[in-house]
Amino acid sequence: MSVFLWTPFSISFLVQLLLGTICTGYLFFRLVTESRRGRMMVSNVAVTAAAFSLTCFIGLNFLAETLHPDLATWCLPWEAPFGTVALLAITVFVYNYPVPLVRLRSVESIVVAGLSLLYLMVEVWAAVWRVQSQSQGFVEYRPGVLDLVQLMTALWLLVVMVRQYLRAVRRDAAAGVTPGVSLWRLVTGEGLPTRASSVRAFLIVSLIPVAAIVLLTLRSYWILGGVATEIGLCWLMLLVLCGFSLVYLNYIPERSSFLTKITGVTLTTLLSILCGISWIIGTVYAEAFDNDGIPESGTAIRFQLRSDDSYFVSNTAFRFDNDLGDRQPGAFAVDLDPVFPFYGVERNRLFVDPNGIVSFDGPSSLRHVTDRFGGTGAIFPLVLDTAFRADVADSVAGEPESGLYFRQATDRILLTWYNASQRAAPDALYTYQVALYPNGVIEIAYRTVPDTVRANVISPLSSPALAGITPGWLNGEIDRVTFGSDLPLDARPMTGLVEDYRLAFLIYLNQIYTPVAAFTLLMTLAVSALMPLIFQRTLVRPLNRLLEGVQSFRRGTYPGAMRIFYKDEIGFLTRAFSEMANAQIALVQSLEDQVAARTQAAVSLADRNARLEERNHLSGELHDAVSQKLFSATMIADRVSGLVTDGDRTITTALSEIRGLNRAALSEMRMLMADMRPGGNCAETLGFSLKALVSSVAAAERFRIQLQVEGDTRLPDAVHKVFYRIAQESLNNIVKHSEAESVTIFLDALPSQSILSIFDDGQGFELDKVPEGCLGLEIMRERVQKIGGNLEIFSAPGQGTSLTLIWYERDIV
Repeated sequence: MSVFLWTPFSISFLVQLLLGTICTGYLFFRLVTESRRGRMMVSNVAVTAAAFSLTCFIGLNFLAETLHPDLATWCLPWEAPFGTVALLAITVFVYNYPVPLVRLRSVESIVVAGLSLLYLMVEVWAAVWRVQSQSQGFVEYRPGVLDLVQLMTALWLLVVMVRQYLRAVRRDAAAGVTPGVSLWRLVTGEGLPTRASSVRAFLIVSLIPVAAIVLLTLRSYWILGGVATEIGLCWLMLLVLCGFSLVYLNYIPERSSFLTKITGVTLTTLLSILCGISWIIGTVYAEAFDNDGIPESGTAIRFQLRSDDSYFVSNTAFRFDNDLGDRQPGAFAVDLDPVFPFYGVERNRLFVDPNGIVSFDGPSSLRHVTDRFGGTGAIFPLVLDTAFRADVADSVAGEPESGLYFRQATDRILLTWYNASQRAAPDALYTYQVALYPNGVIEIAYRTVPDTVRANVISPLSSPALAGITPGWLNGEIDRVTFGSDLPLDARPMTGLVEDYRLAFLIYLNQIYTPVAAFTLLMTLAVSALMPLIFQRTLVRPLNRLLEGVQSFRRGTYPGAMRIFYKDEIGFLTRAFSEMANAQIALVQSLEDQVAARTQAAVSLADRNARLEERNHLSGELHDAVSQKLFSATMIADRVSGLVTDGDRTITTALSEIRGLNRAALSEMRMLMADMRPGGNCAETLGFSLKALVSSVAAAERFRIQLQVEGDTRLPDAVHKVFYRIAQESLNNIVKHSEAESVTIFLDALPSQSILSIFDDGQGFELDKVPEGCLGLEIMRERVQKIGGNLEIFSAPGQGTSLTLIWYERDIV
């Protein structure tokens, strides 16, 4: 006998068991690591305990679906206690993540701990009671009220998580999240701080086990079928493992978890795909399965009781009594008179179940026969999940309606299943009849059996599951036989004879899924061992190099270049970061150079300002000392000249010369002081600066100065200063040399071009006979040349002097 029989359910739970074992191992490793560092937290202990309990729960489900049917049912009672431990451990986790919600000795903490312990004790008691009942031959379900308690616990878990979420929002109110919008943010997830976002993620994942508990509750109260519940639980547990593990890894402060995440995601994805494929191919192979042992229409089997309490089984002539008797509403019990001998025991009461089960020691059902066909005596004409269709009608008038019928005659008892259908295949109709004779003979006649009976990979009991008789495993042994090929058959005393169609289908599936199970195990080992190595080389190593570059850049020790391992997204990021870092380093270096240049310019400007300030100081000193004395000497000379009589021409001439020399000296001094000051205010227009210059000269000299400004504007600083200095130097030369009576200055200044002309009616001079050492004209030309302008000077003895300065913007070099 093969202990393991692999099915799609087995593969699904195997996948979950592998993932749960890996998650539990990883969490336990982290817990030990934190314990050695002295940082063990209650939330981490709770999540590890929850993962371990959930893995045990999945393991029991795996055994219940994979073990031989004679062993599988013993795993069922212990599923609920481990599931309860997992649920309570998750409750402890949410009470302590991200921070403890209540104090350890608070009223709420004591009440919750007490109720949790009481609930766990009740679940353990229920499991022990179920094991004891099964040891007496009855498979009992877990009381439905415990599902309600479990559901309320799960709902309270959600309430606690919402409280943790709101508390995290209040703690991070500075991040822009207020309690007024927190519930809406709980739905959208937008703008949440990290702490509140992590609680929200766990809250969403916690909805999955709550959904699983809802399914169990609906099944307990017969609102939802067992098949739908099993499929839902299978996939919901897989989602719980994947979702909870990914959320936990995403929010733990550990950089090395990247390799764990990507390996876990890869393994989960591959196993999930394999799980889905196993269901698909299971459906296909189930369609191809043909169980030849199922009785054909128009056949009958006879079980003849012998004196040694054994049975002789043989085919017999087909006899079907059309007098069916009374239609029964469902399962029923009836007293037998006369009694019916069954395995040497006189039976005086009969219990009939619509699913094709006839028992004698008490009511029986499908769940009882799953454990070695039941612990007490029973007859199985054809066991399947039966439904009677009210809409089934026959073309022959007077045809009985679909249902279970009973008739007790003096010579026999008749039980008839008329037009019974499979619940999973309503169009497949079965009609068969059991005749019980006073001498213990049992005849089963099959009037209508579908030509093709399709097995159901999801629920093996939805198609014919078994046929035969049994004294109950508490009273004797049971042999599995094939009535289609083994008859006639002599049974041993007190030995049941059952044809197990369900086991035949499981053996058929086992041949298909054993390689799948082996491949799943090998693939898990390969992915767990090889994927970290592959990802270490192709992802983690390039990422570590990139992280090292980022860290060195933050420390200011960036090497200047990073190796690009592969031309993929990580390579692109590495290259982009390297270029960005180099550009920033170059920018910093450029800024340092610019700062140095600006510093040097500031030093030069400070030096120049110091010189200008000194020149202004000297100009002021000259004005206060020398200029005032010259002015006083000139005034005295004028008064003395007035006192001399007209006859004293020698004295008059001398005084006139003294007066002229004083005036010349005073004019030169004022020109010198003006030359020592800056060249006009460059913030003003050139015309404004020239007006100020003309006003200062006209106040000190006797000749007339006429200034004509045709156009005026602000010019570049260098151009402004050159124009001002040329005008200043020209007026200085006129004062000293020309003996002019009038001076005309013409200015036409535009933003792109300007012209300055100065005319005097003085004595003039010959340009080619300017004495050496007179640098004024040469300095003028040098200044004009620096701004790219043009300077023209015309003069002749007795004809005055004219000076013209022209500048174009394009001429600036």
